[in-house]
Amino acid sequence: MAMKVPNVRVIAVCDEAVPSEMEGEVFTPGNTRYYAVAESLPHARTLHVYLLLYCDSPGEFSGVILLGLPSAGRLIRYTRFQATFGHAWRFEAMRIGIDECVFPEPGHYSLEVKFMDEDLVEYPRADSQILLLEENDE
Repeated sequence: MAMKVPNVRVIAVCDEAVPSEMEGEVFTPGNTRYYAVAESLPHARTLHVYLLLYCDSPGEFSGVILLGLPSAGRLIRYTRFQATFGHAWRFEAMRIGIDECVFPEPGHYSLEVKFMDEDLVEYPRADSQILLLEENDE
């Protein structure tokens, strides 16, 4: 039975993911991180999410990345993206930029990747965390 939406094989949060000039779908992640240090709060920064996706059927799929602060029940950023698979049984590498992330306080932030099927049903596919520390908490 075919997948309704792609699966996420790899997720990495980084400061940048630079595409190769020589090879398509090859990225060099820069400053891959599980935490960040804030000099002051609120703390604003741009994050890049590197995804390696897999799907067993061709098509175009709508996805979202949710960045939130679970302890406060707050959504910080909601970022939409499209993933296109030209062939079945294919991996696709993507970089999604999340601009203007404003972290209001130190703590554990969640990052969740979801895809929607043709009926607009959301399927959670991957999650990660990023810890925000104040400069004097290191």
